[in-house]
Amino acid sequence: MVRLPLLVSVCSIPIRFTRSKEPIMKSFLKFILPNGSLGPAFRKYLEPEYVIPQPDRTGFCGTVNGIDFYQLDRRTIPRFLETEYFDAGITGSDLLLESGVECMDVICEVPFSRASERPTRWVLAKLKDFVRPGPRQVRIGCELLRFAAIILERANLDFAYDIVPISGSEEQQVKFHVLDMVFVVTESGSSIDANLLDIIPGCEEMFVSVPMIIARRDISDEAREKLYELSATLRSSVGARSRIMVLCDLPSQINLEELHLPSSVTPTIVEITKEWKSFVICIPLTDQGRVLVLLERNGAKGIVVQSVQGYLP
Repeated sequence: MVRLPLLVSVCSIPIRFTRSKEPIMKSFLKFILPNGSLGPAFRKYLEPEYVIPQPDRTGFCGTVNGIDFYQLDRRTIPRFLETEYFDAGITGSDLLLESGVECMDVICEVPFSRASERPTRWVLAKLKDFVRPGPRQVRIGCELLRFAAIILERANLDFAYDIVPISGSEEQQVKFHVLDMVFVVTESGSSIDANLLDIIPGCEEMFVSVPMIIARRDISDEAREKLYELSATLRSSVGARSRIMVLCDLPSQINLEELHLPSSVTPTIVEITKEWKSFVICIPLTDQGRVLVLLERNGAKGIVVQSVQGYLP
């Protein structure tokens, strides 16, 4: 048997590299979203222009419209912005005061909270039958110690007190006599009522906390422009929640100035015929009933009420 030498044939197969059809979005801005209840509300208001993925284990959510989004602890956002790694973020005005961080630009304030389109307020509450504990200092619980010290000092309370750090079950700690009073943030006051507490007279609105976008002062022009775009989208979406559009036909002889309808500048009016004009106005949702009745009484026809996608005053 004749053994033939083993021949190894190497075929050269060309490998073609192609560019992805998906454009790579350059990041201009590193923005921090808060965790907790404020985060989902913020995401909701930014959609559909900004659809932000959930964060990975590092807190990174992804790059959307030229912005790197991160989700980090809401209380530490001002501290993170003191570093060189982030440009801007959203936090509450109470948390900014608690952090002691200064020299930040406030880009905008947006009045909304977890469950409504209005900001939250800090109140001082006690049991309905509370009696001051003699010479002992009143024990006031609060989760934000520095913030509480600043606000309570401004209030000039007529009794001595000691601020006790707490981290949950605020109203219950007063109800079950762990604390004498609680300095707490609330939207509607329902939890305070449910735990049989009373807000101390004069302490119903010791501080109004609003979400705000804050930024480092040394960010680039490109980052600042992206931040303005994000801010406009957020403000527009929040504003739309409390506005409606009203369209109708009105008799031409109606003098709109005499109706005193709410509008940012003036209603939009288009002459249709000599007898009729088309009328469009954007009004606060709370004025809907009054405006509809007023239009009907003045001969309006074909009244249409529409929701608003966005609104900037």
